[in-house]
Amino acid sequence: MGPTLLCELGLFLLCTLLCTGHAQDAVLTIEPNWSSFFIGEFVTFMCDMNEGADTDWYYTLYKDGRDFVPSNTNKYYRLPITSTGDSGEYQCFGNRKISRYTKRSNTVSVTVSDKPRATLTAGTTIIPVGGSVTLTCSVGRSAEWKYEWFRRTQRTTEVQIRRDDQPNRVIRVTQGGIYRCRVRRGNSVYYTDKSDEVSIQITFSNKVAVKQQQHNWTQIFSGETITLTCEVQEGGEPTEWEYGWRGPRQTTQWTHNNSLTFRVSESSSGDYMCKSRRRDDSYSSTEWSEAFTLSVTSRPKAQLRADIRDILVGGSVTLTCSVNPSSSSSSSSSSSSSSSSSSSGWKYYWYRDEKHSEPLTTQDAVFLSNGQIRVSQEGLYRCRGGRGDPVYYTEDSQSIRIGNTASNKAVVTLHPNWTEIYRGETITVRCEIHGGDTEWDYEWETNSSRKPENQNEYRIRSASSSNSGNYRCKGRMKSSQHKTTEWSDSVTLTVSDIGVKMGLQGKVSPLQAKEVRQKLLISSVSSSLWVIVSDFICRSVAILLCSQSPKVFTVYTHDCVSNMDNTIIHKHADDTTILGLIKGGDETGYRAVVDSTLSYGEENDLIFNIEKTTEIITDFRKKAPQLYPLTIRGTDVQRVDSHKFLGLHHLP
Repeated sequence: MGPTLLCELGLFLLCTLLCTGHAQDAVLTIEPNWSSFFIGEFVTFMCDMNEGADTDWYYTLYKDGRDFVPSNTNKYYRLPITSTGDSGEYQCFGNRKISRYTKRSNTVSVTVSDKPRATLTAGTTIIPVGGSVTLTCSVGRSAEWKYEWFRRTQRTTEVQIRRDDQPNRVIRVTQGGIYRCRVRRGNSVYYTDKSDEVSIQITFSNKVAVKQQQHNWTQIFSGETITLTCEVQEGGEPTEWEYGWRGPRQTTQWTHNNSLTFRVSESSSGDYMCKSRRRDDSYSSTEWSEAFTLSVTSRPKAQLRADIRDILVGGSVTLTCSVNPSSSSSSSSSSSSSSSSSSSGWKYYWYRDEKHSEPLTTQDAVFLSNGQIRVSQEGLYRCRGGRGDPVYYTEDSQSIRIGNTASNKAVVTLHPNWTEIYRGETITVRCEIHGGDTEWDYEWETNSSRKPENQNEYRIRSASSSNSGNYRCKGRMKSSQHKTTEWSDSVTLTVSDIGVKMGLQGKVSPLQAKEVRQKLLISSVSSSLWVIVSDFICRSVAILLCSQSPKVFTVYTHDCVSNMDNTIIHKHADDTTILGLIKGGDETGYRAVVDSTLSYGEENDLIFNIEKTTEIITDFRKKAPQLYPLTIRGTDVQRVDSHKFLGLHHLP
């Protein structure tokens, strides 16, 4: 009884499950079993009813709750992923063919992204001597990725260098070149895009150095042409190299030539470096050389010196040409020796007279050394330096005139023959050339503040202290400007401030002159004049000098002069007028001359009469400014409207 009851109960339960359709739910799976996919990959959906045969069912695939694949008899569906729109929630349904029995599966989520690109990073792009570089390839998060590596050079095509079943996400390389990577996954092999290229260079242990070819000049000038060479210290087997340069504001392309030739300018100054690499491996190079510093200065000017300027009869002159290493066209004359110039590679070229003449030869001069010659012919000489190939020339030196000394003798004479005269006197300084009747041009030298003109005589009409000094002269033949006399002996002329001449018998001492002076009466008139077209004011002072001695009167009329440009002194018999032109209200010069005149009178026993001193002010302006009175020895000068002067009335 018991077994029979249990059997009946089991059959009932089985029938109940089969009839209601809940024996076991359908199962939806995907292959490959990834949650994230990329455009270009494939995903296969498999709907398993877990009941009966696969052919007993109709299969329908839904996406996001909507019919995606219509009902069919295939439990598998392979979906090519073409866009991110394929992302979604997928679910399948099964309908049994012989009944209306339906099963529904679980939900599977699929995420789709754009096709990825691999990313390649390098710890450093330069492999040190004997070292290596670490390269890393990456693309998202997935344990299914496999990595492939590629390398090429500028002369070789890209080849794959690593591919196996190991991840190989990180590799180490010891060879220079251009590297890329890409990533794959899946049985059908899905590839990402290749990464960007990364250039890796390997550094050789060979040392390189920059040297200046042909010469070792410490100073280079603008306009010269120089050649720098890149020298590699070989190690091991001989290697064919190519060279690259780095200089101020420029980097050259790689070249097979190890020299760099160029014409320099001041902007070429700076550091130059080079490095080399193997011709068969452009990504394997040496390190940069140490810097070669190039200093370029402006074009120099040759310096010419002469031991003497005049060739004595039967003699010669030595000329020295040099180039100061730090000189330029604006530098002063140099005293550097020809030996130092010679060590800098300079050769000297000599010229005479014509600007575009040919250089002198041994027929024109005696060549003592590279920078010195001896000449015995008159003329205008210059020189310049040159060096290098092609020849680089300095600017021409200043010209030096060399003349022949004539046997004639120059003599300076004074007429009258007084070596000491007094202010206001007249004297003639004459240059006389003895011997022959040649026509001469004359040249003077003096340490006085007034230099004579180049004539045979210099007439001083009113001597002053500025004429005091030593005078000497020489003659230059008009028929041969390079032939001159020697300089004459110097003659000293002294001009004193006080003194009176007494005919031709001699001089009167200052004490004697003072004894013959008389007490003089001084009368002055001062006036001011306004000029409409400017802001000048004119002021004048008249001084009356009375004397019983014509000699003392002569002393006064010659010596009492104004030293101001805007103030003058007029002398008429025993009346003297001081006229001052005032600008901008500045009366300093006018008042100073008035004071000087009064001081002069007192020093020479002249008496000033303030009672006969008057002042006239003339002003054409509508609003004349208030002028300060002219005060003499504490007394204001009387202002009047007119003044009788030499029988005439002076009106404003």
